[in-house]
Amino acid sequence: MPAESTVRHWVAEDREGFFAKYAHARDIGLDHQADRIIEIADTEEDPARARVMIDARKWHLSKMAPKRYGEKVTTEISGPGGGPVPLSLQVEFVSAKGAVS
Repeated sequence: MPAESTVRHWVAEDREGFFAKYAHARDIGLDHQADRIIEIADTEEDPARARVMIDARKWHLSKMAPKRYGEKVTTEISGPGGGPVPLSLQVEFVSAKGAVS
C-alpha cells in the first residue's frame, strides 16, 4: 500500500486519469459509510453508543459530500401576512447631456 503522501501526489499530478479513479473510490467509500449507519442502528445494543457512532458518520458524510448527504435547507421569504413580498422599481433615464427625463 503506498503512503498517503504518494497517493495525494498522484492525485495532484493526475497521471493516467488517476484523479477520476480516486474520486470514484472516495464515493464508494462514502456510500459504504452511509450503509454502515443502518447496520449500526440495527445491531448496536447500546442506544447511546449507536447514536454517537451514527451522528459522527452523518456529520462526516455531510462535510465530505454535502450535495448527497447534507441537510436540504430552503429559505422562504414572505411579505406581510404571509403574502408575496411587495416590490417597487423606479427607473430614471439620464440623457447624454445629464438631463433627467
